[in-house]
Amino acid sequence: MPTALKALLAVATAALLCAVIVRWPISATEERKLKTAAALHVIQTYPPSIELRRRSLNEEQSAITYGVPSGAIPYKNLSEFYSVNPDCCALVERGAEGWQPSLLDRLFGLHSHIVRVRYAIRQTQPDGSIRTIPHETFIVLNRSGKVTHT
Repeated sequence: MPTALKALLAVATAALLCAVIVRWPISATEERKLKTAAALHVIQTYPPSIELRRRSLNEEQSAITYGVPSGAIPYKNLSEFYSVNPDCCALVERGAEGWQPSLLDRLFGLHSHIVRVRYAIRQTQPDGSIRTIPHETFIVLNRSGKVTHT
């Protein structure tokens, strides 16, 4: 193989790796599709399991009870979700606790994008009032926009 061809191949490979590491620039349409896929996943898996109670055992330890909040009001559709939670979704570099896809995950398209979704868990109280609990989740999607991890 000629030296010039080897050099061209090396430069092309390096450019591809840099693009994957830094992330390909995505269009506004693709970004909207990713955010919509994440929001739909939240609606389909609603309500989430959250911290319901925390009881202190001593100065250093506490007991935490997790579960689905009773009386959770489901979202009827994507329009309602967006009206209650404007600006809910954002593409981010890192997920919960700093996790991010590895280089191989990005190269093979297994985990390519992370969408942070901030939304309200709406709950009917015994007196009929509605309580909102702010919640945040990170949805990981592959290159084609399918949810791979939450």
